[in-house]
Amino acid sequence: MNISGRLLEKFAETLVINKSACVRMRHKNAACTKCIDVCPSGAISIGKVGGRISIDWAICRDCRLCSSVCPTSVFVPRTHDRTKLYEETAEMIRKKGSVEFRCREAEKDKNGESVRVESCGAVNLSTLLWAASRGAERIHLHTGDCGECDIKLCSELFSDTAGELEKIYAEADKNLPQLSLGNAPLETTEGAETNEKPKGLKERLAASNERYSRREFMGLFKKRAKETLGETLVYINESESKSTQLSQREAAKSSRRLFVESLHKVVPEGTSIDTVGMEHLNSVEIDQDKCKTCGVCSRLCPTEALTEERDTVKGRSVCTGITVNSAYCVGCGLCKMGCFYDAVSHTDRLHL
Repeated sequence: MNISGRLLEKFAETLVINKSACVRMRHKNAACTKCIDVCPSGAISIGKVGGRISIDWAICRDCRLCSSVCPTSVFVPRTHDRTKLYEETAEMIRKKGSVEFRCREAEKDKNGESVRVESCGAVNLSTLLWAASRGAERIHLHTGDCGECDIKLCSELFSDTAGELEKIYAEADKNLPQLSLGNAPLETTEGAETNEKPKGLKERLAASNERYSRREFMGLFKKRAKETLGETLVYINESESKSTQLSQREAAKSSRRLFVESLHKVVPEGTSIDTVGMEHLNSVEIDQDKCKTCGVCSRLCPTEALTEERDTVKGRSVCTGITVNSAYCVGCGLCKMGCFYDAVSHTDRLHL
């Protein structure tokens, strides 16, 4: 390939690939296929431990679904547009009290009253939770003509995400913002009142023009924006340095940190959340009687749900215990796979 061809190929690479953040690259028994499962064009391939993660840029749709579903931030938009997304969302909420995320396949927004996304499926739980934490009373996903689109999974992903969000708010005994998905723009309903009893989630999803109800909490963004999702990232090659690996791990931690901060705004301290069937919330425990404090679990953990307690013994820094912060657990299972003493387990309730 000539120089111009290689340059054009580089421009097609819209995502930074965080190879060392991938659980499949960190342990031979890891079996996560979330990115592969949602990719509409089959563009993603993942090798064995120490191998490669590849995207066929010639067929990549740049829908960002892989970035949306990956719990450890393996795929980061090269333009760092997650930060821009949050900034535009905050501005829209400040102006209107609500926000509309508009798919690139939808009709053009002539009034600048929506936040553009590559696909509605790219609006994940972290984004919805963050928008709610900024005081959004309504959150609408404006689709294009889904019948003509080959991405297909947006409605299904939104249904799953909305279900988890509803469960979080139900556990916190709070009202969710109104949520909706459809190929029409968000309607203006200022001053509108209703005494109708809210329908269940499945009923609301089935009614294409209906909105949901739920609500509340305030967030923080500016302080965290600079540290979230990719600002320290560089493109990964076969000889990535230790500092590069650390910066990629920081991306996964920062992404989860922002999610947890939003979660704490809506869920009171001391609340116990049922995590059965939840993709984004998990709970991990260490059996102190079995644990030998080798530190393998904490070194494998991509989000610092498990961290080492260290002390100096005879002039050497040694691990003396493992601190657990389950709110940061993404359920990748690496800690359990890596433990030689069967001391790690997952439970059905997350205690905040």
